[in-house]
Amino acid sequence: MSRGDQVIVAHPIFREFSFPNGSLRYNSFWQSGAVPANRGFISEGAMRKTKSFYSLMCAILIGLLFFGGCGKSSSDSGGSSGSTSSGSGGTTSSAGGSISVAGGLISGTGDPGAVGAACAELANRWLVTPDGLISEFPSHVFIATGQRADAESYYREIKSLKFDIQPNDLSDADKLNGFQFDGTCQFQSAPMRLYNDPNSFGGKQWSAWNQSEPSGAMFRVEKKNGQWICTGDSYAITGAKPSAVTVAQLK
Repeated sequence: MSRGDQVIVAHPIFREFSFPNGSLRYNSFWQSGAVPANRGFISEGAMRKTKSFYSLMCAILIGLLFFGGCGKSSSDSGGSSGSTSSGSGGTTSSAGGSISVAGGLISGTGDPGAVGAACAELANRWLVTPDGLISEFPSHVFIATGQRADAESYYREIKSLKFDIQPNDLSDADKLNGFQFDGTCQFQSAPMRLYNDPNSFGGKQWSAWNQSEPSGAMFRVEKKNGQWICTGDSYAITGAKPSAVTVAQLK
C-alpha cells in the first residue's frame, strides 16, 4: 500500500471515520491520525475489522440518538396535548361550572350566558344581609293588573339562591322568531322566612324558618336577538331590592 493509500487508525482519541461505503462521515471530539498500513502498526484486515466495528457502533449510536429524540419529541408533544386538554377541560368545566355573585349566596350552573343573566337579575332584586338575602313584595295588589295597591310591604328572606339552568329545545319557528336560547332556572330548596306575611295574623314579625319549595322560584331565561331576558311570576324575580335602612327596621 502506498503513502497515498492511508487508513484511519483509531487512536484513543480520533476525530473522524467513514462507513465502508463512504456514505457517512462522523465527527466528534476525538482526533485523527493517518498511518501507512505497511509500517506494522495494524494490518489491513484488522483495519477493516476496526472500521467495521466503529461503523457498527456509530450506526447504533445514531439510531439511539434518533429514536431517543423521537421519544422526547413524542413526550413533549404529549405534554403539550395534555396541557391543551387540561385547558379544554378547563374551558368545558368553566362553561359548565358555577357562577356566583353576592358573596356566593346567589350561584348557578349551566350555560354561562344564561347563568350570568339570571345571577344579574337576582342580584338586582335581593339585598345581601348577615342572614341571607331579602326581597320586598307588595302586601296588596290590584287583581286586574297585579300592581301594588298600597304602600304596605312584606319581606321574604332566604339563606341562598342556588340554581341550575336546564336548556329547552328550540323549534324552527322559535329560531325564526329570533330565539337563540331558552332555559328553565331550577332552584335548590333553602331555609326561608317571611316578615309581615299578608296571609298570617301574627302582625309585623318574622315567621319561623321553613324549607322553601323550589318550584315557587322557577323562571325562564331566554336569549332573543342577542338580548337575555328573565321571565316568569316567581318570587325569585318579582320582588324589589329593599334599602339597608328599611331592612334594619325589620325586627
